[in-house]
Amino acid sequence: MAKLRYTQLTNIPQDSVEGLKGDLETKASASYAPSEIYVDPATGDDFNKGELDSPKKTIQAAVDSLPLFISHPIEIRLAKGIYTETVTFTNHILGANGFIIVRPQRGASVVLSGDQKLENCIIVDFAQGVCIRDITIQGFTREAVKVINSAKIDMNRCVMRDNHTALSISNQASTYTLNSCIFLNNRVGIKVFNTSNADISDSCFESNSIAVSVESLSTVNLFSSTILSNTLAFQSLSRSSLNISSSTITKNDNVAQVDLSTISSRNYDKSTVIANNKFGLLAVKASVLDFHNVDLMDNTHVDVSVESASTALLEDCSLHKSTKVFSLTAKRGSQIHMLGTTRSNANAPSLYDPVLDSCIFG
Repeated sequence: MAKLRYTQLTNIPQDSVEGLKGDLETKASASYAPSEIYVDPATGDDFNKGELDSPKKTIQAAVDSLPLFISHPIEIRLAKGIYTETVTFTNHILGANGFIIVRPQRGASVVLSGDQKLENCIIVDFAQGVCIRDITIQGFTREAVKVINSAKIDMNRCVMRDNHTALSISNQASTYTLNSCIFLNNRVGIKVFNTSNADISDSCFESNSIAVSVESLSTVNLFSSTILSNTLAFQSLSRSSLNISSSTITKNDNVAQVDLSTISSRNYDKSTVIANNKFGLLAVKASVLDFHNVDLMDNTHVDVSVESASTALLEDCSLHKSTKVFSLTAKRGSQIHMLGTTRSNANAPSLYDPVLDSCIFG
């Protein structure tokens, strides 16, 4: 019977051995990571384990206690109170079922406050699977929530108020969803730039200087939301795209400024309403306004204005004025196309003129 030969492996680099050992230890620690970590700013201590009866004091300490590899959902549960800190998420590796949820404990009211002294509240840098739920974020002097470098964030039922910029998404970062949030009295509600994107639904932007800004090859998709009483509802710049569906845009000083970009509102189930604003939409420098099933109602001054080789398409839209005539202007090589669009005012029936409705202003 032949003897079995055993070969001793002696040429494996030590750093490879240590790296393999570290990977195994990381995955093992992830398997035993708790599913909940508790935080209490009043009674907690950052040296505690983070259990219900021994909570940590700060959110950052809870984040720092997470394993590098996250294989299952982990919730950071916050006791009621005001938290004044900057929390950074970075470099977590997610398994198929891994994500991080930051939310209040049952029935708790949680405020993350910058007290007009801190610049940032939450920074998500190259991290994914970060979910923020049912929290008020207020009083930060720069980006309250800053998502950068291919990171992803999910926010639900949050209130963002009295910040310089409530939510900033940049450098190929994005949202999973931004749902049922309120943006109130910020200088900028949400800013998306540098090839990033955001999906926003069932949210409200009220009394911000700029509600939504999208810049530099970025995209924002806005669904079933209300844009109310802002100085400027939308800003779309530098080859970016803003897509609006089934939303209400009302009582703003200005609806939109579009510069070398596109705003599209193509509605098939429920129309988008743009009503009772002071000024409507201004598009310049080869920009595009593409509207289908949009109601433009009782805006005080300009409804749609296109300049400098820009184009507006109004298809199956409704234009209504109570007193004044409609204001549609096209200047400097620009065009307005109206297809199947009706116009009316309080003293006249709806007007549909096949010649006018198929015409091009320019």
